[in-house]
Amino acid sequence: VRMNKNSPLNQCYICSIGADGVQNGWPVMNSISVIRLWCTMPEYSLRISPTAVSKRCWIWPPMRQARQAFPIQKESQKKISSNDRLVMQIHYTTNGLATTDQTRLGLHYAEQAPQQTLMNPITVNEDIYIPAGAHNYQASASIVLNDDSYLYAMSPHMRYRGKSMKYTAVYPDGNSEQLLSVPNFQFQWQMDYWLKEPKFLPAGTTIVTDGVFDNSSANPGNPNSDIDVGWGGQSWEEMFIGWMAIAVDTQ
Repeated sequence: VRMNKNSPLNQCYICSIGADGVQNGWPVMNSISVIRLWCTMPEYSLRISPTAVSKRCWIWPPMRQARQAFPIQKESQKKISSNDRLVMQIHYTTNGLATTDQTRLGLHYAEQAPQQTLMNPITVNEDIYIPAGAHNYQASASIVLNDDSYLYAMSPHMRYRGKSMKYTAVYPDGNSEQLLSVPNFQFQWQMDYWLKEPKFLPAGTTIVTDGVFDNSSANPGNPNSDIDVGWGGQSWEEMFIGWMAIAVDTQ
């Protein structure tokens, strides 16, 4: 996607989830293709919503780099059960102009049952509350992986006051390893960080994300350094999410 200073702010790109077929009565997803969306939205997310549990697929915030297909191996697919519902959440922001949302979603199905099931666990801290003028407000979140897992990608998500984020794996034996460090987070250009090879994480591993926010006037992207900021759906509010693409052996 090429953008310049004259690009309209309501011209965005989203992705369609794809797979290659259906086996044993359930479709799965293994790729994401970019399609164009014209609307006044800062971001959207897609999740699979069964009866009791919500399993997020991916989030597409502003300026995330466009890809024709995420490099997920064909052995790793996303499972959709017969009682699941696909729910797309879009965060709209009005800009004074009437517009039309032309969102589309495409599915492809797997030709055979996958060896691994693709999951997107997240670390999330919805209790963040950043005081006005705070230069280095720290936040953290964690999640325990209950199964042997293979880590494919990580994607930090904050807003304009986001300053840095790092991912750390704390293994069951007590040892730890840094998986990713983003010391200069930029809301205008959020990245998906794909590993060259999937990383094995044994069951019981804790993924910890630590981040820093800058709500001071020294942050040139800060919409307003004079107010306290908490969690919210609009871009001038904040979020703290550590997205991941993880595969587990299909049971």
